[in-house]
Amino acid sequence: MPKSPTERNALLGQRPFAVVVSCTDQPIPAWRLFGDDPGIRIVAAAGGVVDDLQTSRIEHACRVEGAAALVVLGHTGCEAVRQGVFQARRGVHTRLARAMGGLASGLPLEGGRMPRSVLDALIERNVERALQSLRDLSSIVAALELGGRLRLAAALYDEDRGEVEFLPTVSPHRWPAPDEETLA
Repeated sequence: MPKSPTERNALLGQRPFAVVVSCTDQPIPAWRLFGDDPGIRIVAAAGGVVDDLQTSRIEHACRVEGAAALVVLGHTGCEAVRQGVFQARRGVHTRLARAMGGLASGLPLEGGRMPRSVLDALIERNVERALQSLRDLSSIVAALELGGRLRLAAALYDEDRGEVEFLPTVSPHRWPAPDEETLA
């Protein structure tokens, strides 16, 4: 018997209506936050930093399988973001540190510690960064959004309240008009 919506999707051949990029250290699985719905495809990435394989999974779910929404879901107290910031400050060269580098510059970190309020503000900025990164790195995501076939959203799971809040996002629509080959 399948244990998660992703496993049910695979067995039933269902097509997702949404893709959620969630953090690997999120305390509650993303599919549980959205009502255990089998129409949600989950892509787990530390701090929302996706690699080429994860990006290709997102592109496939949106372009081929027809998912109409892409949500980047962060969460308060994210250890991946905290570690990425500290790695960037120490000059460690990881994908996570490179992604957090711009967020980490100029942060007042006292004795290697980061106040929770600073971390949570960084996490919100990181969710927005991750969403924009998907637009920038994937011409497929950008073209589908511009063509009206994909809606992008940023969200934050508040661990203390147990709620998901959707953040205001702006679709830049600075992309050239998609060609039929990209959308096909």
